[in-house]
Amino acid sequence: MSLEKREIGFVYQDYMLFPHKTVFENISFGLNLRKMGKEEIKKIVGEMMKLLGIFHLHNRLPRTLSGGEQQRTAIARALVVHPKVLLMDEPLSALDRKIKEDLMDELKNIHEKFDITIVHVTHNFDEALILADRIAIMRKGEVTQIGTVDEIFRNPKSEFVADFVGVKNMIKGNGKINDKILEINTGNITMYSTKLKEGPVHITIRPEDIILSVNNVKTSARNVFKGLIKKILDEGALIKLTVDVGEQFIVYLTR
Repeated sequence: MSLEKREIGFVYQDYMLFPHKTVFENISFGLNLRKMGKEEIKKIVGEMMKLLGIFHLHNRLPRTLSGGEQQRTAIARALVVHPKVLLMDEPLSALDRKIKEDLMDELKNIHEKFDITIVHVTHNFDEALILADRIAIMRKGEVTQIGTVDEIFRNPKSEFVADFVGVKNMIKGNGKINDKILEINTGNITMYSTKLKEGPVHITIRPEDIILSVNNVKTSARNVFKGLIKKILDEGALIKLTVDVGEQFIVYLTR
């Protein structure tokens, strides 16, 4: 396929910048191959560097750049030829938290500004949660579930997916439909669901969806249990509790 017909851009995990070329020369590489004029290249590359906040680095070599600066250069090089699809292989994995957060904001802006499809490979669910419109979970080279962020997050289809998205409460039980309600016997407690599937089931409950009260609450909710707090762990912004109601549940509370 000739470069003029190329529709896919790549951003590699290890950046793959040309070590002997400056930031400007790295970014302009694809445009030079397309035989564009020098002034046009200067204009286009300058705009791209300004967009990604690296214009002041245009004469620097890759070895003098931080990880975040190298990553921005790699993204600019891929975007400057205006691909229809941008493939990114764990582009944020080697960056510290602050730089990673800044680059995620940049990637969101890029997606909106250029209106391109971005395929972002990552093992970090936070990245997927923040950036993705749709998520495909892969295991051993096979796709195990595809869906929106909310579908994957709220309704994982397997134990593997549930573990990947950080489900803290996953309980096995046996379901039986009774008056259009599924009664789930875990062996220790009975829970209720509107998802009607008899037989062996897995129940998943997000820790932030559980409400705690020291007093008996008057409610029409059926999944109400009396329990004992077994452990309290301070995780900074959140307090993590382990509550025993016959089954053990992880609960997150804000301060």
